[in-house]
Amino acid sequence: MRLQKKQESKRLLWEYILVTISRIDFMDSKVYFGINMSHDTACAAVVDGEVVVAIEEERLNGVKHCDGRSPYGTIIPYLSVNYCCNYLGIKPAEVELWAVNAVYESAINALQIQLIGIPDEKILNVERPGHHLSHAYSAFYPSSFEEAAILSLDVNGGLKDNASQKENYSIYHGKGTVIKPVFLDFLSRGEISIPELYTIYSAILQLSPFDKGDYGRDESMRSGGKLMGYASHYFNDDLRKKSGIRNLFGKANKDHTIVLPDIFEHKDHHYVIPMDRLVKYLRQRGKIYDADLHIPFEKLFGWDIKNHVTWNYRKTSLRDYENAVFAYEGQYILEEYILKMARLAHELTGSKNLCVAGGTMLNVVACNRILKETPFENLFVQPGANDGGNAIGAAFWGYYTHGKGNKRPYTKKVYNTCLGKRYSNLEIEEALFNKTWGLPFTSRRIDDENAQIDALVEYLRNDQVVCLFKGRSEFGPRALGSRSFLASPHKQGMLDFMNEIKGREWYRPVAPLVLKEALHEYFDAPFDDSPYMTINAHCKEHTKKLVPAICHVDNSARVQTVSEEYYPFLTRLLRRFSEVSGQPPVLINTSFNIGGPIVEIPEHAIDTFLRANYMVKALLLENYLLELPETDVELGR
Repeated sequence: MRLQKKQESKRLLWEYILVTISRIDFMDSKVYFGINMSHDTACAAVVDGEVVVAIEEERLNGVKHCDGRSPYGTIIPYLSVNYCCNYLGIKPAEVELWAVNAVYESAINALQIQLIGIPDEKILNVERPGHHLSHAYSAFYPSSFEEAAILSLDVNGGLKDNASQKENYSIYHGKGTVIKPVFLDFLSRGEISIPELYTIYSAILQLSPFDKGDYGRDESMRSGGKLMGYASHYFNDDLRKKSGIRNLFGKANKDHTIVLPDIFEHKDHHYVIPMDRLVKYLRQRGKIYDADLHIPFEKLFGWDIKNHVTWNYRKTSLRDYENAVFAYEGQYILEEYILKMARLAHELTGSKNLCVAGGTMLNVVACNRILKETPFENLFVQPGANDGGNAIGAAFWGYYTHGKGNKRPYTKKVYNTCLGKRYSNLEIEEALFNKTWGLPFTSRRIDDENAQIDALVEYLRNDQVVCLFKGRSEFGPRALGSRSFLASPHKQGMLDFMNEIKGREWYRPVAPLVLKEALHEYFDAPFDDSPYMTINAHCKEHTKKLVPAICHVDNSARVQTVSEEYYPFLTRLLRRFSEVSGQPPVLINTSFNIGGPIVEIPEHAIDTFLRANYMVKALLLENYLLELPETDVELGR
């Protein structure tokens, strides 16, 4: 027994050495931290032009879209800062520079006050208005392109110094280690941006109403992906037949091309909607009950208009086709104007490559159309395109501008967005055995990865759902197989079952993992690789029959291609699943969370696995397989 304990202690020590050794092989270099201080607060570290660790605060504190606001003022993402420092084995004082994306001056002031012992001169704000610039840095430097056009677009940009204007959309050109502005467009008061209009459509449809408070308040941070998914039900034949409605706005030409409403400003590529036009239009559409006759448009920025109108919020079911029509109107408008901005970016730069970031650019439908309908041949979407990714952008800004960095490692190596820490077996064991859990699961250690894969495949081939917690966690809003629910898509009912597990709405699709070499066998796609799930494709006819659960109502799918280069474990899992089941090398992949942020630590994983209440059968937690006893909970119950 004493010898066994001694051997176990040696094993644990060696594990610790292996986990930490990769963190210190670069520590002769300077470390540049980036902090995002808008919503989705986050911390990232860049060393020699490479992102070595990054984490969003929500993964650690459980507050989705955390923005640091509290009754006591702005709180910096100290959990994320601590996480990154611990990963690197350094103290905050050893960081060369802290670069901050802070829309408001109070945010950088909070950082200077709360980073005790760090001189103010080592804490710098990305040059203002720096919000879109941070997005640009986050998009270009992880790409493989030596040069590229860059488009930054999101719901809210940074304010100019005099606060009279704020960023609308921005075009830059990146070459080597330099990014230069090409076209910077700003919103004036009395104008609404295209992404803000998208938010208004989401709010009127009440896709993400607050659980508490007045009816009509909408959590806009959660609405974008929902509107994109729901808008596709414009193509839902069952809903359409019940309504008798044929086309958007009641207008269409012979090719059924949709006609945009005449509410937009286009002069000199200034794409906005004057507020007075929008109010008039939405009143005509019956989406506004009442409006203040003396709305001070000249004093309002974008979404501030909500305080001066009474929206006619959706009261009918989302299965009412008229609501799907309204959603698609918002989605189509967004797509059309993203295409205008992308074409302008090509015209001004002449590049064949485009990099994009900003939460709006997580719209996979629009990204597909960029590749199909603009002159760009290659597209890179920052996987963490939301504001959390500005931590990465700020860190790059610090490295390349103040650090005079000259390295571009991602032109020669794959950018891997799995930027969290890897948890050791010791940490897994502490989570498993140092706490009493509610449900009677069993656990067994499996060190051989092929045996792990065989165990998971046995569940998957029998139409049972599993959880995967393996390797470094993904940075950004999409799980890519490190923190995922997985299932077979060969039965249509699995879509509803997965949405039931996660407590999601009926209209939302699930995304597929597919082997990279099999992409074009099952999908029509204007690309050969999509490792970050940032562009959609269309399902071929035989795909809809073979794996119907991943084919959305408009026959689209937000694919993630899997290869040895990016995800060796998932690649072997898909191949083995296809061999054993006789089904295509395709699996459902949706994020490992129920309601809150994607899980980060082992305790979160176990808790979420058990909260699924027997609908999920197994969890691979690094080298431990957790299993629940058989119950009568089955697919399509």
